[in-house]
Amino acid sequence: EIVFIEAESEITESIEQEDIIATSETVKASSNIFSPSDGIVVEHNNELIDSISDIDQNELTEENFWLIKIETDSIDDLLKNLNYEQYQNYL
Repeated sequence: EIVFIEAESEITESIEQEDIIATSETVKASSNIFSPSDGIVVEHNNELIDSISDIDQNELTEENFWLIKIETDSIDDLLKNLNYEQYQNYL
């Protein structure tokens, strides 16, 4: 169960693949969330970040299940990542 998320990147900040862009905390551990690609941070999902401990995970959809949007020209990096459906199947 995730109890806290903090964005570690600022909007308009240039980031590189594998940079820490956020930190998540559960009742048992803390984990870093890494950037999937080089790019520029363009948006944080503050609604999700500010209320993560109150959200029923069954209510998460492809539209609201994101933390940080990154503008990138590196399509090859993105093709290596799971999309929403692949992630749900992985779980």
